[in-house]
Amino acid sequence: MKTLATLEAKEEIEDVVFHLKGLVEATQEIAAQIELLDETIDNDLDRAAGAMGALEAEIYTHLAYHMKELRKPFRRLFRAMCSELDKQEKTAKMSSVKVANKKHNKG
Repeated sequence: MKTLATLEAKEEIEDVVFHLKGLVEATQEIAAQIELLDETIDNDLDRAAGAMGALEAEIYTHLAYHMKELRKPFRRLFRAMCSELDKQEKTAKMSSVKVANKKHNKG
């Protein structure tokens, strides 16, 4: 999956990437089964029923699993990102204060 290539290269977030990929795969399969259901509901009840069974499995098993399992690693990653942003902002503020103090002391 090309859209996650950069994320996949980061071993420290492999659990997040695994579940994000699972969500993408599940939603793609759900879309395919919905299309099949739409195409067959009026003329092939057997295939339409099969699509419904596949939809049920994708939604309540595959999709639900990845949503549940993603929660903690996703929060952990998000908090780490916010913490890093806070550190960067503090560093940037300290640097601008140092620059201002140097200019003030020269004047």
